[in-house]
Amino acid sequence: MTRTTAQAAQRQFINECDMAYNKVMSGAVAYNTAVKEAVEAIASGGVYVNYPSGRKMTVEAATAMVVRTGISQACADIQLARMKEMGCDRVLTSSHLGSRPSHEIWQGQVFSVDWDKMNNVKPYFPKN
Repeated sequence: MTRTTAQAAQRQFINECDMAYNKVMSGAVAYNTAVKEAVEAIASGGVYVNYPSGRKMTVEAATAMVVRTGISQACADIQLARMKEMGCDRVLTSSHLGSRPSHEIWQGQVFSVDWDKMNNVKPYFPKN
């Protein structure tokens, strides 16, 4: 996430600087005007995160989503680790409105966990 955002911001910055350079060198505008226009373009355009799926999100929305997803995944890891410790092998999935259509088919159902295929599940202990 952060590399994608940093690369997008870097790319936008470089493009605007190149455009300002070309405007000044061609004589189209004065140095001060070119710098002002470049800064305004960078500030007004904002930075977006582009996903391989084609989805485009603002940095604020993408950050909120990434943090929320990371927390959910950490909680799931903790739950799986505790299940394994206690010898549980059944999971009831939650269901909620607004889920992805591809997720609706397995929501609200019971599944069995095959611990032999999940050797990489380790207890989660947050760092201080």
